[in-house]
Amino acid sequence: MLLPTSDAYQRFGLEDWRQQVQPVPTYWTPGAGREANLKAAADADAAIGFADFLLAESGTITAATTPGQGRAFHFLPTHYLAIIPASRIVARSRQAADWYDGEIKAGRLQTSNINFITGRLTRGILRWC
Repeated sequence: MLLPTSDAYQRFGLEDWRQQVQPVPTYWTPGAGREANLKAAADADAAIGFADFLLAESGTITAATTPGQGRAFHFLPTHYLAIIPASRIVARSRQAADWYDGEIKAGRLQTSNINFITGRLTRGILRWC
């Protein structure tokens, strides 16, 4: 399992869970080098990451690339689970795009890209937080 390097575990109350995950997960590691992180993502059967928004109109999730969760983190593992706060479920892509625009202009978000990830959901659990 691949997990991001992030402080979001605390915000979601998942710090205890993270400490108990077995077998010990691999982490996307800032500074480990592109090749090491790409290999970790390609070898991972599953990744659990933090996304920014869920777009109700299409079921699309959005995630900005960060040092602790690079581009390949969301795409290379066989399975991917995104954790998104209920407050970030929005009706349309315009709402997410406006938020990203404001965060980037204010200097609070520095990213090389923003992923809009959509596809067929074969099985899923939605828990409101």
